[in-house]
Amino acid sequence: MKNDFDMRRMAELYRSGHNIMEFLRSSGGINGNSVDSILVSYDLQAGSYTKNVEQSEYGVFMEGFSAAVAKVFDGLPHGSLLEAGVGEATTLANVAARLAAASRRVYGFDISWSRLHYASCYAAKKDVPATFFVGNLLDIPVLDDAFSLVYTSDSIEPNTGKEEVILRELYSAR
Repeated sequence: MKNDFDMRRMAELYRSGHNIMEFLRSSGGINGNSVDSILVSYDLQAGSYTKNVEQSEYGVFMEGFSAAVAKVFDGLPHGSLLEAGVGEATTLANVAARLAAASRRVYGFDISWSRLHYASCYAAKKDVPATFFVGNLLDIPVLDDAFSLVYTSDSIEPNTGKEEVILRELYSAR
């Protein structure tokens, strides 16, 4: 797939309700999502996740989901915590805020810098000190065994066919 996306056209399609990744797959004649199509789609969506969690019933769901995840994590050693594919940190910030024993280091990475901007703002609103960085699930830019607990939430699905590579990367970061 070519890297010369017409971002104005993509933004137009996004605003009119089109699934950008589906559009790029069909127009490019490919079955899976490319890294570029995921990046374009996520950049266009930037801000929508935090808005949704703050202004809809999804926020109620996130309360319960985050509490359940935090309960599991509290039973595990977690001096450092990394969410891979953190998006806008709507999961990470809510989970970290609910941990009984706060992790000393909280991190998240995503392929989209635009979404990380919202992640940083959202984590600050939740009073969760976290560090965010740009990275790709297929080649996580951290040393092996850098974190005691690594997880992902809704990040593997857009990468159909690449699950094995991603799981190896996630395991090596832990």
